[in-house]
Amino acid sequence: MPRIRGNQTFIGKIPIGNPKSTIVVSIYDRNSREFIEKLENGNLSPRNLYEIRYDLFDEKSPEDLVFLLKELDQIDVDYIFTYRTTNSEIFSKMYGVALDKLAPAVDMDVTMHRQFRRKPVDGKLMLSYHAENHREIPEALSEMKIFDPDLYKIASFYEGEIEFLQDLISLYQFKEESRKPFSFIPMGSGNSFLRVVSAYAISDFVYARNDSGTAEGQLTYEEYEKIFRYF
Repeated sequence: MPRIRGNQTFIGKIPIGNPKSTIVVSIYDRNSREFIEKLENGNLSPRNLYEIRYDLFDEKSPEDLVFLLKELDQIDVDYIFTYRTTNSEIFSKMYGVALDKLAPAVDMDVTMHRQFRRKPVDGKLMLSYHAENHREIPEALSEMKIFDPDLYKIASFYEGEIEFLQDLISLYQFKEESRKPFSFIPMGSGNSFLRVVSAYAISDFVYARNDSGTAEGQLTYEEYEKIFRYF
């Protein structure tokens, strides 16, 4: 699992492209100091791979982000930095800080990256696309391929299994050609089971929720671990 693996790469110390899908804990907090305190006092494990959804923090600024990333570096936490926005100025400021501070990995929406175009000097570039309609996926993949990211992520809403299975087959073929680590996320509150199917078939890494989820249908780290024991 997954049935077809991407060539192994690393986000910090953590390998992506294992026989078992890597679990990424998607997380946010009220502010940076409270998040760091949870890592320091053991409420959060510094050994996990985190997706830092900084766009969901209540208190955020480029200056605060500098503090957060410095602290994460000192604690030696591996993470993917993510900031979802359609504002190009904010996008450039936040990702500029993340790249300057050598984040282990950054996840950029391909529609925003086409304007920004900076790549990590040392870390990994993940390009992602969140589709409202699954028919948007082929065009998004074609654009991603031009920029040659280290990792791919595709997310799309599904109301039924047929469209999901059609996309699963086409993405399987794309991954078989590219051999890059890949995550395919069927979004929606009723699609938790499809997330597991995706992990078994194609996803080198999956996203788990902490106390508060960052997307509908996310499973917890413990739920993924329990399921993976049976594969």
